[in-house]
Amino acid sequence: MQAGDSYISFQALISKMTETNEPLIVDVDLKESDLQWASFWFGLRSWSNRLMLAVMPIAGLLLLWKADFSDLLQRPLPAIGILIFLGFPPFYFAMLWYRTKRGFSGLQDFQRKIQYSFTPDGYTVRDIKSTANLDWATIISAVESKHSFHLFFHKSFFHTIPKRCFKDSDDLARMRDLLKRSLGAKAIVS
Repeated sequence: MQAGDSYISFQALISKMTETNEPLIVDVDLKESDLQWASFWFGLRSWSNRLMLAVMPIAGLLLLWKADFSDLLQRPLPAIGILIFLGFPPFYFAMLWYRTKRGFSGLQDFQRKIQYSFTPDGYTVRDIKSTANLDWATIISAVESKHSFHLFFHKSFFHTIPKRCFKDSDDLARMRDLLKRSLGAKAIVS
């Protein structure tokens, strides 16, 4: 190894170290589909919701199978039970979709273009009109889903950072590493 080679290796090492200390910037142009994915993910996150949405249609089909159709209109209780058991799961999904669609349509343009800047100390959320700095200590958990990272600052309030907005897979890996180092067991990432 010559002196010039060691100088280049040293420069590459310094460059790599500076890259990891630089903030990870993610520019998000929020789309309705991002919020829909996050809403369905959150709505189906708990096992109790999943179990309820799976068992109710089965119970409704069993009631329907045992029901005597000629007698069903004279006995409204079984008819109402069948209607509720079969109708609730599609109603639940439709309400999630509608609520998210309505919420997204209420956002102004500047609220859809957000910049996140992540550092080991916390992260900054910026739009055209405001800026907020959050310390990692205020984050109660971070969860990675198939389409996004979700940073919870309350049990049911969270920032969604779509994976499609990261520049490349290296930035995704940096985000996972940063969350693991900053939040420890509170970060559930792959």
